[in-house]
Amino acid sequence: MSSFVPRAWPRLACGWALLAALAGAPVHAAVPAAAAADTTAFARYADALDAFGFSGQVLVAERGHVIFERACGWADPRYHVPMTLGTRLAIGSITKNFVAAAVLKLEARGVLHLDDRLADRLPGVPVDKAAITLVRAGHGHPGWPRTLEP
Repeated sequence: MSSFVPRAWPRLACGWALLAALAGAPVHAAVPAAAAADTTAFARYADALDAFGFSGQVLVAERGHVIFERACGWADPRYHVPMTLGTRLAIGSITKNFVAAAVLKLEARGVLHLDDRLADRLPGVPVDKAAITLVRAGHGHPGWPRTLEP
């Protein structure tokens, strides 16, 4: 258990960096010369994450322009397959905070309510999931299976 806590921090930090970058668009736009000038701090951070044993991708963007990106560690440590920028990852629960903030913002604007059912907002929701509310879905235990399949 003690090894999990320190390893969680670089994952969380990189996840925030990735999601912050995804908030702006387009992701792969040309980098302005001023922004591209100094990426050494990001490179040092990625080096430290890699040395710490982090496996994942680091992406930093400003105003929709990618400033820095790097893959660290292993995509599959059992077979020593290195992580690349093209490796598909399951980002899992790290998006919950952003979804929750967006839902609360929409509720504050009167666009939706936390007690709305999924079926009220998402067409085609299976009948057995139709009664799940937005607040229950936001708790992370809505009742659908966990899968990594696309």
